[in-house]
Order: sequence, then C-alpha cells, then structure tokens
Amino acid sequence: MTVTLQDVSMILALPIKGEPVCRSTASDGWREAMRDLIGNAPTTKKMSAGAHYSWIQKNFKKCPEGAEDEVVQMYARAYLWYVVSRVLFSDGTRSNASFMWLQLFAGWEHNLSWGTAALAYLYRQVTWEPYGEPGSIGRHILFRLNPKCLEEAHLWRMNCPLICFYAVEYHLPDRVMRQFGLFQETPPPWKDTRKELHELDKIRQRKEKNWPNRHRHYITKFKAIIRRIEDPKTVPVPLQPFDSEAFNRYLFWLGSVSRLYIKPLAFAPVDEELGAQQHDEIGMSQLLDAPAPSQRLKRHKPREPYTPDEWSKKKALEEERARKAERARKAHEDEDDDGPRRRRKNEHRMKANADRPSAKRGKGRE
Repeated sequence: MTVTLQDVSMILALPIKGEPVCRSTASDGWREAMRDLIGNAPTTKKMSAGAHYSWIQKNFKKCPEGAEDEVVQMYARAYLWYVVSRVLFSDGTRSNASFMWLQLFAGWEHNLSWGTAALAYLYRQVTWEPYGEPGSIGRHILFRLNPKCLEEAHLWRMNCPLICFYAVEYHLPDRVMRQFGLFQETPPPWKDTRKELHELDKIRQRKEKNWPNRHRHYITKFKAIIRRIEDPKTVPVPLQPFDSEAFNRYLFWLGSVSRLYIKPLAFAPVDEELGAQQHDEIGMSQLLDAPAPSQRLKRHKPREPYTPDEWSKKKALEEERARKAERARKAHEDEDDDGPRRRRKNEHRMKANADRPSAKRGKGRE
C-alpha cells in the first residue's frame, strides 16, 4: 500500500491541476519581501529566511476589527503560511516557517498544484490503508464526502512526476492497483525513477536556487500529462476489475524481487468466517527464508518463489521441527517434576558439608 493522489483528494481536497509548486529559493532581500506580503518581519539579525512559529502566532493571532482589505489579506497570508509550513510541509526544524512557502501567496490568482506538491514532499519523508471494505477497495461509498474531494478523481491514477521546489518524486499508482479495486499487472510497467533525483535537497544543494530551471523537463512533462488526460479526444484506457488470483501472482513476484524481512508473527490467525488470506503462504515462505538479524546488513540475494512441491517439503520440515521442540519441552517438564526431591537432597548435602570440620590451613609467612 502507498499514499496516492486519491488520498490527497479525499483527505485534504487539495487541487491536483495547476502549476507545479517549483519556485526560486533565493533569499536575497527576504525581509523586505516579507514586509510587503504580511507587513512585518523578524528583527533577529542572524537567522535563516523565515520566522519562528511563535513569532507568527504573536504578531498575527487575530486580525483587528474593521481592518482594511489590504490588512486582512496580510493576516490571511500569515495564516496560510503558518498552516502550510507546519502541517503540509513540516521539516526537521519543527519551529521555523521557511520564507519559500510564504512567497507562494504573493498573488491570490496563482493556480498551484498543491496536491502533487504535498505528495512529493511526503514521499521524501514516509503504509497506507485503502478506502472501504475489501469489496469496495478504493471507492467512496461508505461515507459522505465533500464534492470537492471527488472533483479530480480522473487524475488519481495518472503516472506523473510530483514536484515540490527541490523534490521530484514519481507517482506510480500502477504498482498498487488493488487500492483502486482494479486488476494488478505482474510485473507492473518498469519506470526509471532517477536515482539522482533522490539526492537533491536544500541541504546538499545550498547554492542551487533556480529550481524551475533545474526541473523544467519535469514541469513540462507534468503539464503535458494533465492536458492529455483532460483532452476530450483522448481514448480512455479500459479498466479490469480486481482479480484475487492475479494479485496473488503479483505478491509471488514481489517476494522474488524484493528484500522483505518479516518479524514473527507476520500474520494474525486465520478467521474462519473471513476465510484464509491469499498471501499467507507467501508471507510464511519469506519468514522462513529471512536471514538472521546479524546477517541482515549483508547483501541478500532474493530467491525464486517456491513451487508447490518445494513449499510442501518445507512445510513438512517445519512441522517435524515443531514436533521435536514439543517433545523436548515435555521432557523438560517431566524432569522438573523431580525438582523438589533434588533440592532436598542438595540441601542435605550442603548441611553435611557445613558440619564437617574444615581442613587446617598452613601458617603463612612470618
């Protein structure tokens, strides 16, 4: 499971369409720019471009009664800056709101793709549960939603780059089609997610400021994908419903190409009313093959999935080991039944040794 654009819409109702959130992070003259946007700026000399959350709360806690429209807009910008930087794009500082988020509210007419930016940022930080019961995976029939949450449902399954300033992550829902109640292809189409993209961040590339130029290829690609999906001439791809056998094949494939370390017990006991889970045997086979904790840092080559005969042999072997362990446990319990008699015998021996005269020690050196 993973977080997708569907989650962004249904939980946050953030827009997916729009300009990618990718602006310059140059901070020259940021205090003057901040005063133009919200009418105030921190006076602390040595500090990064932005403000402490406590400073924002102190100076913009409540908009004055009867304030002019310009002042109201300043307070609105400060409020959005606080919420966006602390809730959607919280970073490791936990106390500072970066100026780069405030500059996004310079004009109210900006149509930004906040949904893709939030998801790109989240992919850099952080499994997810599908909506609905197993019979309605990925659907929204179990609870009432604001219509805004479903407005861009046609974009939930698009494969596209997600852009948030320096961060570019790929949205690949075709790897988790079960979340949408659809057929899972095995293996899913391969996509190069560009390892070098994951090495980009504002700490390692402090000198990089012109992110729109750096990511122009991905910005153009994102816009083209949106246009193609919303073009009336585009022929929609036929969708196949979820198939449990196909999903089971996918899990076998995933176990053969992934490094999965599962701690016991990996799965809850099977509920007779709900029936057995399709992937219990796969989980157990990975559990039996998992390397010891001391070996997990070493390179582990994935094995091929078990054939039915191999799995039967391995299962029989594990059952025999379990029977031997049970016999050893019972034998140990039988021995413990004689424990009181042995303790009394040991106590008697120790008492006899204590009553026996001790050997005379030789004299030490004079």
